[in-house]
Amino acid sequence: MSPVPSSSLWVLLVVSLPTSAATARMRFWRGIKALGAAALRDGVYLLPDVAGLREPLQALSTDAIHEDGKVWTLSVQANTAQQDAEYRALFDRTAEYADWMTEISGARATLADADEAGLLRMTRRYGRGYDAIRKIDFFPNEATSRAEAQCRDFNAAIDIMLSPGEPQRVAGNIPRRDPTQYQGRRWATRQHLWVDRVASAWLIRRFIDPHATFLWLEDIRDCPDDALGFDFDRATFTHVGDRVSFEVLLASFGSTRTRVWRDWARWFMCSTSAARP
Repeated sequence: MSPVPSSSLWVLLVVSLPTSAATARMRFWRGIKALGAAALRDGVYLLPDVAGLREPLQALSTDAIHEDGKVWTLSVQANTAQQDAEYRALFDRTAEYADWMTEISGARATLADADEAGLLRMTRRYGRGYDAIRKIDFFPNEATSRAEAQCRDFNAAIDIMLSPGEPQRVAGNIPRRDPTQYQGRRWATRQHLWVDRVASAWLIRRFIDPHATFLWLEDIRDCPDDALGFDFDRATFTHVGDRVSFEVLLASFGSTRTRVWRDWARWFMCSTSAARP
């Protein structure tokens, strides 16, 4: 959910459902809780007035009316800055993030004993938990930043275990390079086939350096000084931000995207088809 601007409007929802409609009451309670509403008292809920909440609020109201309920939706605005701050405090997610971080800290201690399926289950489980809180975190604060960092670190730890030896992401810009300065060179990467390495080697030979030769290193510390490394830590071309080595090479040399991606897709489809039993 996008952060709410400092000068904000609020929506007050007043709902009355028949006491006999237990199923409808539970359905409404779960729905309003999922939207992140603050309960001021039984049947009275407050939410920031943001576009992403209007449609689901209307759906909840319509469902309540169909169950012979009464619904009043009011637009309200705080009279003072202090009152606005008090409204915002109702949506502080620090406690929720703290509980989630406690759980993820405990899970991290078990990573070494988990198999691949278990690691993937943990990724999905704790990812869903984080997303559920972040979705209703209308006023991000320090707790938001801490949880985001912990989520990123947790996923990175699992990535390392699922793909040992894979390069770690680095921050920074990707400089443009002149392909004429990279002709007839030796290019080095790690042994063992992996999509990013094979795709990068294909891109190099196909579009960057047609006369390239390749070294497949058992130990990256043995990379010769005159070789251009790719897809390992501290290589010339490696992961930058969310881009893998193939994408970094593509951005570095400014290859024509339409042509490259068309040929890449054809190559990938052929290679994966050939690999099928």
